[in-house]
Amino acid sequence: MAINKHGNWDYNGAVPYNDGDLYFSPDKIRDFLYSLDKAGNLMAYLCNKAPCVLFGGVVSKGAGDTLDITLGAGTTKQAVYIPDTYASLPPSKVLSYITRLVIFDAQTNLAIPSATLDGSVNYVKVRYAETNGNTRTRAYTAGSYSYERVESYTITVSTVAPDGILDLVLASFTCPGTGQPFTFSTATRPIPDIHGNISTASGILETGVGASVLHTKIIDIGDWDMDANAFTNFAHGMSSNYTKIRSISVVIRNDDSSKYMLLNQFYDHADATLVGGGIYYWDSTNIYLYRRTGGIFDSTEYNATSYNRGYVTIEYID
Repeated sequence: MAINKHGNWDYNGAVPYNDGDLYFSPDKIRDFLYSLDKAGNLMAYLCNKAPCVLFGGVVSKGAGDTLDITLGAGTTKQAVYIPDTYASLPPSKVLSYITRLVIFDAQTNLAIPSATLDGSVNYVKVRYAETNGNTRTRAYTAGSYSYERVESYTITVSTVAPDGILDLVLASFTCPGTGQPFTFSTATRPIPDIHGNISTASGILETGVGASVLHTKIIDIGDWDMDANAFTNFAHGMSSNYTKIRSISVVIRNDDSSKYMLLNQFYDHADATLVGGGIYYWDSTNIYLYRRTGGIFDSTEYNATSYNRGYVTIEYID
């Protein structure tokens, strides 16, 4: 259950109702966890779910039968106990789950002793954890206790299916045997931006009417002596999907790669219409580019051959 109640915070201008209450301390514990849960839920709502990876956490094969994991963070749940009812004293406790931000360090050659390398599916899971900090002597009873807790995490790799509440799944993989290649499957990571769109491994999933996935493809222009030739064309490799192209941008670099500019860069501050060139059109096979005669790219600074002239970024839908 979630924490859906908190202490009575009403103030009547005199002595607060909860001032001097014998069980004010347990109430404060619950209210602190209540606040943590609300902050965590805000992040979870932005992701449309929890657990959810917020950034990083990319898993790859390390040396031998080990894993490398990049620095990352995500939202997940933490199991806590809170005061339930004061029908009897001391108050009984009830198990609750609060949403927490878990930040985990990069891992290099992480040993995976609990993994099963026989073709079974192994899950790479992160859980929020806390460890005991410094201790001090208790005031009203014998002994000492840890008066502070340190935020931490655990990483587990095994064939045990992930808990849908506590486990943040980074990836799953299979391996046919010791010393063999790992085959990875990256966990689904629906992370919306502030406009409600959701990032995916292959693009941005639009969540509005007529939703489709927006993909990005980057290709080299290849040879183009822009001083001698006003036009060039090259294959985009998308064949019949050329009708799904929604945007194209072109970056040009000079012969010593010391200057990068957009092809449609304007070069005369007095006349912004004097652009350097542009995208002429594209068809089922090629993209056609041109540079303006007398423009900034019509120059010996852009006449090298056997040289990649720049890069084209294509955005297209599925």
